[in-house]
Amino acid sequence: MERKPEAIKLHLLKAYQLLEDVDVLLENTRYTSIISRLYYACFHAASALLLSKELTSKTHKGLQVLLQKHFVVEGVLDFSQAKFFARLFEERMEDDYGDFYISNKEDVINYINPAKDFISNIDNILRDYVSN
Repeated sequence: MERKPEAIKLHLLKAYQLLEDVDVLLENTRYTSIISRLYYACFHAASALLLSKELTSKTHKGLQVLLQKHFVVEGVLDFSQAKFFARLFEERMEDDYGDFYISNKEDVINYINPAKDFISNIDNILRDYVSN
C-alpha cells in the first residue's frame, strides 16, 4: 500500500466534523450520541495516523494495538492519550451495547476536551506529512 495524503486529510476532516456535531448533541441532551461521535472522531484521527505509516486495521481493537506498537512505543504518541482512546472505545461499546446509559451532562463533558486534545495532537503529528 502506498501512502495516501488525501485519505489522511479526509480522515482528519471527518474527525473535526464529528467534533462539531458534539455541540449540537450537547444542546439536545443526546449524551450517548456524544460519546459515539467523540469516539468516531478520535477513530478517524487515529486511522489517519496509521495511514501515515501505510497501516490500516480491520477492527477497532486492532487499531488500538497498532497505535500502541507503532506510535506509543516509538514515543510519537503519549501513552495517556492511547489509554484515553481505549477508555473512550470501552465507553462507546457500553453505551451502544450495554445496559449502562450516561444520563448526565457532567459525565459526558469529561470526555470532550481529552478527545479534542487527542485529535489536535494527531493533527500536529501529521502536519508535516500531509503538507508535503
